[in-house]
Amino acid sequence: MINRLPGVGRYTAGAVSSIAFCQPNPILDGNVIRVLSRMRCIGSDLKKKSTTDHLWSLATELVCPERPGDFNQSLMELGATVCTPQKPKCTICPVQNQCLAYLQQIEQTPIDIEECSSNCGFCLKSENIESNRSLVENYPRKKDKIKQRDEISFILIIYRLNPKLEYLMIKQKQSGLLSGLWSFLEINSSNDLDQMNERKRKIYIIEQIQHMTIFNKTISIENIKLAGQCRHLFSHIDKQYIIYFAHCDQNEILISTSQMQWFNEEQLQTSAISTAMKKVFNTALPQIKLKTSNGKKNGTLDNYFKKKNT
Repeated sequence: MINRLPGVGRYTAGAVSSIAFCQPNPILDGNVIRVLSRMRCIGSDLKKKSTTDHLWSLATELVCPERPGDFNQSLMELGATVCTPQKPKCTICPVQNQCLAYLQQIEQTPIDIEECSSNCGFCLKSENIESNRSLVENYPRKKDKIKQRDEISFILIIYRLNPKLEYLMIKQKQSGLLSGLWSFLEINSSNDLDQMNERKRKIYIIEQIQHMTIFNKTISIENIKLAGQCRHLFSHIDKQYIIYFAHCDQNEILISTSQMQWFNEEQLQTSAISTAMKKVFNTALPQIKLKTSNGKKNGTLDNYFKKKNT
């Protein structure tokens, strides 16, 4: 019944049911995965369903029916304090005699054929063994490193005074990078970015946003200011953001869809916005505030001299 609750997965259901209600259900978190992988020399890809299914099966077989909660907590504690990712304390481990990875390490002999067939699909392949780590530390198999590609994007932060600073945000599509999150206007750069001077970059930005129906009139090049740059690392992308900002009056923007909204600074910090966009905003904010404060000062001086002349 617990796993039917919204947001409750198999691990949480197993932990709650075994610890709180003494039901013989298994758990499988990072610590338990590490312990079981080393005890049974499971070196296959953890992202594969066959591997996780096998680990869940082992955890189910091992769980103590009389005291499942204590057993599960002990297994997690073993992984957290003894069977650690680096420098595991194998010599004081209470299950060292049942740990195939440890036995193989101290004996320097391959696993018995009855324990692991070469065709089982769970063995650690030689190309996945890191020579700078102990054999035990090679379990579980490390995630394959994803080569990150470099990308550069222009960001245009549109802001208004209402009377406080507000920023135009656009909700991303439900697929792709940052799907479903709120974002500033992002324009993918062209391949000849390095050859562009500042004016050409601004023209490029204007050209890319002309097809959008949110603007009543074209933003002038003079209105677009450079705020700075920042970098954010995604799992597979090394992203560089070149950030610009522009002020728009109330009548220059058409909010015609629920996918576009004005956010104030407080809302930006609490809404569904990616870490990357928050980094972009924090980079640009000092320049935006400097620009608006200078504008207010200039407006005050203009009013002062107008009064003097009258």
